[in-house]
Amino acid sequence: MKEIKFTGTFDDVQKRAAEWKAANPHVKIINEKPAVRADFEDHQDAFQKTDWCLTIEYEDPPSN
Repeated sequence: MKEIKFTGTFDDVQKRAAEWKAANPHVKIINEKPAVRADFEDHQDAFQKTDWCLTIEYEDPPSN
């Protein structure tokens, strides 16, 4: 099993994960963990300014 992580604003991680999945239709996604906040220090406007992390666990199909 492999995993890829995306960090950035909430919108960024959602967009980059969707782009990665579209560019890798051959992989088998095992688990897509929901985006979580990576930093809770600044609560003002935290939804977009705070770093978020989204993790996708996947497997590559065997090569022929």
